[in-house]
Amino acid sequence: MKVWQLAVCLEQEDHIFKQYFGHLDLIEHGRDEVDKAIVVSALSKSTKKMYKDNINYLRQFRSFNTDPVVQIYTILEAYMEFGGNAITEVFDYSSYPLDRLL
Repeated sequence: MKVWQLAVCLEQEDHIFKQYFGHLDLIEHGRDEVDKAIVVSALSKSTKKMYKDNINYLRQFRSFNTDPVVQIYTILEAYMEFGGNAITEVFDYSSYPLDRLL
């Protein structure tokens, strides 16, 4: 996972990102790879959740969610199951079609 992807996933939880990267310049270091152990540690502190819906899309779970939910994941579980690109796309585009992983 790249630094910019982790920043996107931890948006609104900047305190977590800053704990690991301080005031890192994203323009200069955004494309750097983050060690998986750091990604796992940072995402384990996040309260964000994701879910798989009935048409096999990964989406961000919110308390006012009205879609049919097949399974709920912590952001760390989603990362471990589907990877950094999938969870980043959920935040960038609101969903990720899990059929792409086949």
